[in-house]
Amino acid sequence: MSEPAPNERPADATPQPVALSSNPVHCAKCFQFNPREAEKCVACGAHLWVKCRKCGKKNVRTASRCAKCMRNLHPLAFLSFRMKRTKLFRNHKRKRLLIGLALFLLVLVSAWVLYKYLPEPDRSRPPQATPS
Repeated sequence: MSEPAPNERPADATPQPVALSSNPVHCAKCFQFNPREAEKCVACGAHLWVKCRKCGKKNVRTASRCAKCMRNLHPLAFLSFRMKRTKLFRNHKRKRLLIGLALFLLVLVSAWVLYKYLPEPDRSRPPQATPS
């Protein structure tokens, strides 16, 4: 039987669990390394963990996806530009319609004010001829 290479591990070997304190968590705000048991950063007080909205698993705040269900933990940060635009301006047509209506009413009221309060031209005299 051949011996396995030094960098290969046997097929029946299972990975050993890592102690919680040996794997520190770094803060997303100040990049300070914190013990894994800490809920908040020891330097700045920022939260180190975020809870998945789908499965409820506690994940490191710097992770982009949940370790259990792979759901996006920070959905707005990873939306494409088109999706952001659609989400931010979903009432764009309604806003454009309201702005158009407001401008139309403004023009209508200003035309009425000009008609009502400007003096009428004197039509009793004939127009003067301009010298050429």
